[in-house]
Amino acid sequence: MERIPPEILAYIFDLCVVRGSDPLPISAQGPLCLARVCRTWRKIAHSYPRLWTYLNISFSEACDNPAEDFSKALDMWLTMSSTLPISLTLTDRQMYYSDTVDMIILLVHQLKWYSRRWKSISLQLSGSYFPRLFTFTPCDLPSLEHLSITGDVLRFQKRAHLDLTCATNLKSLAYGALGDGVHDKISVAWDRLTEVSFEFTPSWGIDFRVSRHFPQLAQCQNIVTCSLGIGERVHFRASGSITLPLLRTLRIRRLSPRSHIRSAIDPLILPQLQTLEIDAAFLVSRKTCWHRHQFSNLLPRSSCSLENLSIRDVDFPDQELFRCLAYSRELKSLCFMPCPRTHDILAITKKLDVSSSVGGRHDVGRLGAHLHELKLACTSESCFEGIMKMFVSRFGKSARIARVDALRRFELVFFRFVD
Repeated sequence: MERIPPEILAYIFDLCVVRGSDPLPISAQGPLCLARVCRTWRKIAHSYPRLWTYLNISFSEACDNPAEDFSKALDMWLTMSSTLPISLTLTDRQMYYSDTVDMIILLVHQLKWYSRRWKSISLQLSGSYFPRLFTFTPCDLPSLEHLSITGDVLRFQKRAHLDLTCATNLKSLAYGALGDGVHDKISVAWDRLTEVSFEFTPSWGIDFRVSRHFPQLAQCQNIVTCSLGIGERVHFRASGSITLPLLRTLRIRRLSPRSHIRSAIDPLILPQLQTLEIDAAFLVSRKTCWHRHQFSNLLPRSSCSLENLSIRDVDFPDQELFRCLAYSRELKSLCFMPCPRTHDILAITKKLDVSSSVGGRHDVGRLGAHLHELKLACTSESCFEGIMKMFVSRFGKSARIARVDALRRFELVFFRFVD
């Protein structure tokens, strides 16, 4: 180790610092751990600014003085990173505590003072802090590319205005503030964004009202990725359709047992949609009606060529799936892991079985003719025979005879329930 040049060791250190991982306590941050090994490593770590450009902090009830801990860590990272753009992720899983307000005051001050250096800011805090937190704007944010702010309480009564008009390079915005009585406002150049996320990663999903963001969503004419969390059932009718001409990826997450997809999906027209991902923040033990033909109607209405379809942890009727597949002739990847887990996939494997195409005669109505990747889940061993028959029909010579693309990857997840 002593013979390794410092610049090579610094590069290795950079590979050791995990960016985008789960939040960690301050003492477990990568640069600090490396700097504790020996004097040489500490000297190299302290002389390599890039190593200190990402800070991912997590607080909990175990923290005695979060404001002091946060202040020391943030000051150290801002100093060690020199003048490089810096990314900050702060997760506070506690509910609102007056003792933590000092940390928010400090955070607001630092966000303002070093406004030109922030490249990415991700904050998950109690929504009760939002009115005070948002006072860091307006300020000059020329380096900011990603901003994520998620609240964890039901509502706040004070008005909060997040003014991002000076964030001229902002490309990605994720926002979630719970409650129908939330009085918030976001000012940003919506037409410059390429990715938006509304109410997608909450801790409390029942009171989310994603439809209140639809006036802003209609202005996002250049986004390529959109993530929407669907909370409590809302009787909402859009004044007209919302066309997003460049959107390629749509993610839908069910947040509440009482949610319904109608108000979120019916207004949308997505002519460039390629990837549709549907999942849930909770599991159900019985079938629940949270959508009818919303997804299968979206595809022909948009005249899109869907290539990737992922359905996880949600109730999704077979007939709705078949309709989606029928409108997705260019589909290359399908993941179907519905909930409840007892969902019988026998009818699905029969539909995907192409062994009946013999003698060179190909059924032009065959579903999934271009599937390359397939992932299924089941709980009954009685499905294995049908699954294997379907798989064999889509592999090698059998696929060529049926004139369908051969599967390149197949994965079966088996759930076994223990009494």
